[in-house]
Amino acid sequence: MTRRLPQVQALPGERVGRPCAVLDLRGWFDTLRWRFWSEPRGYTGNIQSGGREASFGHSLAVQRVAQSFSSGLAGGWELSEVWVKLWKVGAPSDQVVVSLCADQNGLPGTVLASVSLSTGEIASEPGWVKVFFPEALMLTGGTMYWVVLARSGGISATQYFGVRREEDARIPSGAFKVFNGTTWVNEVAPGHLVMGVLGRQESTEQLAAVAGAAGGGQFLRGVRIRQASGVKAHLFRAGKWNALEEVCRLLQMGTAGGERLLARVNPERVLVVEKRPGPEQPTLRILPGGEVVHLNGRRLLPGENPAGRWAVLDHLVRMEGKVGAPEVVYLTRAEWRDNGVRVSWE
Repeated sequence: MTRRLPQVQALPGERVGRPCAVLDLRGWFDTLRWRFWSEPRGYTGNIQSGGREASFGHSLAVQRVAQSFSSGLAGGWELSEVWVKLWKVGAPSDQVVVSLCADQNGLPGTVLASVSLSTGEIASEPGWVKVFFPEALMLTGGTMYWVVLARSGGISATQYFGVRREEDARIPSGAFKVFNGTTWVNEVAPGHLVMGVLGRQESTEQLAAVAGAAGGGQFLRGVRIRQASGVKAHLFRAGKWNALEEVCRLLQMGTAGGERLLARVNPERVLVVEKRPGPEQPTLRILPGGEVVHLNGRRLLPGENPAGRWAVLDHLVRMEGKVGAPEVVYLTRAEWRDNGVRVSWE
């Protein structure tokens, strides 16, 4: 079967010169959008649930509440935070202690970390409270843990704390318990604590996985991270976005030092991630006539990409005919034409 190229036709009233075509070349980087990315690690919970009201610290029979959860079978991950639907009733003056505990024969065991919340951090209406533990905690894959909520003061029937429990949206492999002063027991009414446990991982480590062969990098030959970000980001992904969108979001987070990250596919088809160089490191020069050359005056090779580099703007003639002072600009786009390359900058 012979395929013919489209014919160029002039519309009435138009003049046609030499036929031409503009090619918008996307390159290997764009193939990342051909696959969606999902990451099962880094979340367990039922945060989309409503649930019914429950209380603790109001009677000797319910002094503390606890909810167990599994870290999942997909592998271990670092804990980021715990979300709990929490509020205060009356005006309690003590604190809520949120603890992460190991499992001991189906009950809360050794305390791995804990955080105390003041009543100023807890509203009088049900709302999400995000609990961040000061220590970095790694959760082992396929392991049970417990989130325990307790008050630091004594029991009060008028000044206490509330949570929400959900009967239908249960936490996989989880169980809900209350502490009666002697032992942990099952609550009479069924339901699990409405909460979420979220994990995190360095953004560039996630990027390497997203753009790897098991992710969207099916046509790439590898990922090379030259600059680790030092920024921790939520790990779980539900598969709503393609790999290119995920990579761009991770790049936008930059580094812990506030630097921007860049990604490019080199001639070996390896995705290279590195921090954007500073303006004190220009490698190109834009001559007064608009030609882009190297600092030493050497012309760009055919196909050599100037985008993503700093250039010295050398007395460029402005549209109004004035000659601008030398300055350093960052090239964001390059467009090749038969008479050279056209660039844009910021």
